[in-house]
Amino acid sequence: MILAHSSNSGRPRILICGYYGEHNLGDDALLSVLLNQLDDRWEPVITARDREAVESLAPGIETVDRRSLATVLKDFCHWIEPYLPIFKIYLLRYIYFYLFHT
Repeated sequence: MILAHSSNSGRPRILICGYYGEHNLGDDALLSVLLNQLDDRWEPVITARDREAVESLAPGIETVDRRSLATVLKDFCHWIEPYLPIFKIYLLRYIYFYLFHT
């Protein structure tokens, strides 16, 4: 799931949600490809289990704890609201996974 919104710096922030930092090659490779394809005008924020693992793949990019729904919502709730009708299913799937698979 990817959500985007403008940051205070003027660059649009983009939240990239996935199983990054879980120590599996597939998702880490996908993250590398996504970041390489991302235009420099975007400011990525990545959901991650192991911040150090993600930092080694993408130095200097902000992360949020993927396993803490409260942290993700706290950091992004203020800008998710305008996009909620569009991303409602994705957000509900993320919440479902958090509640039943962590």
